[in-house]
Amino acid sequence: MWASASILASVTLVISVFAPTATAAPRTDPPPRITIGTQHLFPDSSKLGDDGFIVNARNLTDRLTATLTRRGETIWTDTLTSASIDNIPVPAATVRSWKAGRYSLTLTSGDLTKKVTVRVHTRWAPLFSSNGEFTPAGFPRCSTITWAYSAKKEPQGVRSVVADLKVVFDRYEELTGLSLKKVRRASSADIVVNWDDIDYADGIGGSSWDGRNFTAGSVTLSTSSSWARTPGFGYAGRGGLLFHELGHVFGLGHVRQKKTLMHEISYAGSTRDEPGKAEIKGLRYLYRPNSCN
Repeated sequence: MWASASILASVTLVISVFAPTATAAPRTDPPPRITIGTQHLFPDSSKLGDDGFIVNARNLTDRLTATLTRRGETIWTDTLTSASIDNIPVPAATVRSWKAGRYSLTLTSGDLTKKVTVRVHTRWAPLFSSNGEFTPAGFPRCSTITWAYSAKKEPQGVRSVVADLKVVFDRYEELTGLSLKKVRRASSADIVVNWDDIDYADGIGGSSWDGRNFTAGSVTLSTSSSWARTPGFGYAGRGGLLFHELGHVFGLGHVRQKKTLMHEISYAGSTRDEPGKAEIKGLRYLYRPNSCN
């Protein structure tokens, strides 16, 4: 009897331990999802690759079909079969065949559908691009931005730098709608132009940003560059160099067209030495100067 009671007790305990497992809810897989924002494509950017559209698609159980349309006409389509997708590749040559304007991109996987706007911008490109994604950005629109010139490492004999800078900043003020004010101290300026020992370029320019707007910019001229040391504008003057580097500061990136100001190499006598239609188009998109009082 004791033995039987002992066995029955053991059986009871075993049942008690395993009962929760028998009643547990069945495990479910996470639902499929697609996250995508407005897409910007720049066919004329020198950085254009085959990355195509940036997307965050996860847990897909059906193939993903991407269709690009414009005015009801299908321009391009592709199908991917991966469960996780970070970008939808499009050959650069294909993107370069697309005209400027608004397109509609529709992504479909099973019962899940996402539709976003695609903006194709031609003849100009933004300064920032990361992992194939281009980000049009600049200083806050219609704002006051200060600039200063630091002569700390200015080469001996150099003259008229501030006069040339005033011409360039005045022109960018017209094109952006920003209020560009010169200040004395570089430490308090939003944009600083200075000199340093650079052996790989005549000058470098760019800006930092907070993920939404530019927060500061700088241009560094090479102390060993005869172009940077030559005053004035036109064929040999530094004006073209200043316009190019400050173009970066205000949000313009390199483009493929050799005759434009923002080509990465300047060809004497053929490359523009001031903003042309291409750069003006980009600056108008970034800053909408007509909206500033």
